[in-house]
Amino acid sequence: MADENKDRDERPRPKFGELAPEGWVWHPPKDADRLDTAHPKPDARPVTHGAPARSPEQELLAQSAGEHPVPSWNQPVTILLLIAGILGMFLSIGTIAAAPASMQQLYASNGLGTYVPASSVSLIMLVGEIAMVGIWVFSALVSIVRLTRHKLAFFIPIVGGVLAFIALFVCLTAIIASDPTLLAFYGKLSN
Repeated sequence: MADENKDRDERPRPKFGELAPEGWVWHPPKDADRLDTAHPKPDARPVTHGAPARSPEQELLAQSAGEHPVPSWNQPVTILLLIAGILGMFLSIGTIAAAPASMQQLYASNGLGTYVPASSVSLIMLVGEIAMVGIWVFSALVSIVRLTRHKLAFFIPIVGGVLAFIALFVCLTAIIASDPTLLAFYGKLSN
């Protein structure tokens, strides 16, 4: 009985068409590990989506330099923040472009007559619009460079958004401050 079990072949039985002619030997292709994606090599690193994987040498250098691995959420969050930033940029440019019309509404609601923009208003608007585009482009470039170097980048669009908000506030304040009639009117109200 023990001899019967010893002679029994434990391998699966071949299916139709799987038997090769006598003497034929199969040699795996040179790129067998590329073709066999179902069974990765034991030493293969897991594939992560996002930034390209670093070689083991690069990982060791990064760890020895005190660099921490970048979380997987860094890239999608950074991209979403950049998309939100470009929408904010267009809204800010629209707000700056609408400043003279808003000033006219302030004049009309307070009975001050017709708003005539100072000569510096068009320059302030142009500088503000260029600043909005420049801040977003700079934020996008720095974020992309940091993403390609496998570094945290999500905070760059946040800092860019804060700087853009400050630039928008300064621009609108400068437009309001350029109008002596409105300043005198609100100065009388505060006294």
